[in-house]
Amino acid sequence: MAINWQAELEQLKNVDLDLENMGSWPNLVKIIFAVICAVFAGFLVYYFVISDQLTTLEQERHAEQELRQQYQVKYGVAVNVELYRAQLVDIEQQFQSMLKQLPTKHETAALLDDMTYVGTANGLRFDKLEWQPEQQQEFYIELPMQIKAVGQYHQLGQFVSDVAGLSRIISLHDFELLADKEARQDQLIMNVQARTYRYKDAEEQQ
Repeated sequence: MAINWQAELEQLKNVDLDLENMGSWPNLVKIIFAVICAVFAGFLVYYFVISDQLTTLEQERHAEQELRQQYQVKYGVAVNVELYRAQLVDIEQQFQSMLKQLPTKHETAALLDDMTYVGTANGLRFDKLEWQPEQQQEFYIELPMQIKAVGQYHQLGQFVSDVAGLSRIISLHDFELLADKEARQDQLIMNVQARTYRYKDAEEQQ
């Protein structure tokens, strides 16, 4: 049945909107009131029910993405587990090989002898060759050695090269070259600190 909108609008001019007698309201007012109630009800449902569910849904989607990423990482590890194991064995072998190049507690004196031999073999004179206090690090102990050697330029250069070729890991730091004023002009004084490293044993790491 079609609604006569003009007649309905005419009735609105003198209508008395009594909430206790809603049945007497014009049809247009009833429709507008019904729409307002529907919109308000929809808002309440969305605010108290749907919005929380949407938040939960978004959280679940985010969690799903994280789980997918974790799965992809774990899947990649699982697929390449044999390769990782082989790499781990290789790293362990390299680590053990490097440890063998570090002097033990009982080999530091022999290392000093090696340094002396390398220097004298190259014609150097040592005015100082002595250990300095140990420097404790997290996983290793640094063993510094202060060296003062006198010789010609090429002799000092060969000494540095031969030290680098020793079986133990030795690094040279804080080079200082000075002319030896008390000797011939081609004589130089080299002050340098040599450092070797010792891996801490289980007792020292505690």
